[in-house]
Amino acid sequence: MKITDVRTTVVQGWIDWLLIRVDTDEKISGYGDAPMPPGHAAETYEAVIDHTLRPRLLGEDPTNIERLCRKMGMDPRGGVVTYIISSVEMALWDIFGKALDVPTYKLLGGNHRDRIRCYADCHAGKPTFSRESYDVVKNKEIFTPEAYAENARNAKKLGYDFLKFDIYPEVATVAGPEGYVDGHLRDAGLRYLVGILGAVREAIGEDTDLAADFTSAGGYYTVPDAIRLISAFERFNLRWVEDVVSPSNVDALATVTASVRTPTLAGGVLQTRQGFREIIEKQAVRILHPDLSHCGGLAEGKKIHDMAETYYMPVALHNICTPVGTMAMVHAAATMANFLALEVHHLGVPWWDDLVKSEKPIIKKGYIEVPDKPGLGIELNEAEVRKHLRQGKKYFE
Repeated sequence: MKITDVRTTVVQGWIDWLLIRVDTDEKISGYGDAPMPPGHAAETYEAVIDHTLRPRLLGEDPTNIERLCRKMGMDPRGGVVTYIISSVEMALWDIFGKALDVPTYKLLGGNHRDRIRCYADCHAGKPTFSRESYDVVKNKEIFTPEAYAENARNAKKLGYDFLKFDIYPEVATVAGPEGYVDGHLRDAGLRYLVGILGAVREAIGEDTDLAADFTSAGGYYTVPDAIRLISAFERFNLRWVEDVVSPSNVDALATVTASVRTPTLAGGVLQTRQGFREIIEKQAVRILHPDLSHCGGLAEGKKIHDMAETYYMPVALHNICTPVGTMAMVHAAATMANFLALEVHHLGVPWWDDLVKSEKPIIKKGYIEVPDKPGLGIELNEAEVRKHLRQGKKYFE
């Protein structure tokens, strides 16, 4: 079997999703998913595929996955090329499974579980509906304790028993001009953020797991402010606090982790085993959070998990994908002994499920069943995908 082409299309949701299709001479195609974080453009990804990855893949056996990742140029230093390789790698595993008529998780080592627990990224007082929804100034009405609580109740009604909410620095400004000033959290802001989580915890009760995400495009809390805020959150029994300071400064992250009881979590922006090595060895967080559509792919994610497991560190998976990438991560998560939960980040996109053909909802009562169909076990719903193509893009052009 030989690779004959690599094609793409772009679906526009709350972010742009670049879907990748790898074709072979045996008429078996595999699919991957490259979600584009803020600042990343589909045209950049397409150019990398057209001018770098496709020429290196044409004529190759798609089942030689690790060798092909090296040939494509996966770099321990990370970068946008590794993002894209991660998604092409998903498609190669899809092809491999289909060729052998087995689900991908069996090729990755077999499953530890038959269903995958999901945690719902609820954003704020409304699920993420666009990148603009993160702008506190334009959307103050969704950054109130009452709005957060209502969104939490709605997510729980959908069957989720694990929720995560954004508590990034800009949210403290809703308390007033003295909430967050010159990069420092003031007492008024701290009280406001505590009030938000208090409202959420009261709305969902103690039987639902809760986490807080400190991630912000505008900057991180300082180490003292992070420690002060997390300490104030202790009463809410959080499952974790995410990206409390930048993971680029492992020592600062370790300082916060050692200073609080609530588990810390990070890793969504890190790439390859080399990128995770220091944070694991220094025990800079208590829970690791790789994104398999960014870090190097399914096999690389499994190796990162195995490194973490030697330090008794559980692994949750960061995920902002369509159902294609989400199901790829389900296969990998099934093989991870220390797996904790898989993020789903689409509650503000009502047609997300419809992008693939399915007789039942993908997520049922907060869990995804590990599919037993060959490859990733999904089939694109072409008609639905075409409805949501970004303007000017064609279906696997």
